[in-house]
Amino acid sequence: MANYHVLSTKLLLPQQYLTFKTNKILLTHYSSIKIVPNQAAKLPANIEHAIITSQNSFKSIKDKTKIKKAYVVGEKTAALLKQAGVSVICWKHYAVDLLEEIIAKHQDTHFYFPCSSIRRDTLPEGLKQNNIKFTEVTAYHTSLNPKSFETDFDAILFFSPSGVNSYLQKNQLKSDVLAFCIGTTTAQALKTHTQNIIIAEKPTVEELIATVIKYFKHKITKNNKQSPY
Repeated sequence: MANYHVLSTKLLLPQQYLTFKTNKILLTHYSSIKIVPNQAAKLPANIEHAIITSQNSFKSIKDKTKIKKAYVVGEKTAALLKQAGVSVICWKHYAVDLLEEIIAKHQDTHFYFPCSSIRRDTLPEGLKQNNIKFTEVTAYHTSLNPKSFETDFDAILFFSPSGVNSYLQKNQLKSDVLAFCIGTTTAQALKTHTQNIIIAEKPTVEELIATVIKYFKHKITKNNKQSPY
């Protein structure tokens, strides 16, 4: 019998789902957002320099253009690009760190920036303020997929600010519910709704899952030690 019940605002892979089951944690998961490639996106046949901030950005344009050099947010995204034969010049865990790298070393480069219809201002505003030329292209559309839950969860897993907004459209975060976040940007979107936030040490799905498992395994062990039976 499961000791705890957690909700993931992202559909997880079968092996990831099994990880929770193996550790006696009941998992409910769903897609809090919908991703639809923008078929009308206009791109050149070849791109010399591209800023890629997510796997969705690359997947949405990979059949329309060939990227020579990429400047990337996310370890998994960088791995995906390398696997596709793209030269990854640099990658960082967060957009703000990638921006610093670009400002420091690539001031005279013109970038293509394929992104979501819902995107944060960190990169484009930072590029503008530092007079770095770029062409922004809406590579895919992100729409919220809100769903109401009556279940009392012990924790909720969040993977993006959009996912946070989607969940909060039809639900509230109770004071005793833990919010596990994939990174600091996602956590920031929750700050006005709860202080019970735990952030993964690395912004990857695997690291977030490991953080959740570690937390509840420790809690289960602690409770068992306190039990007189």
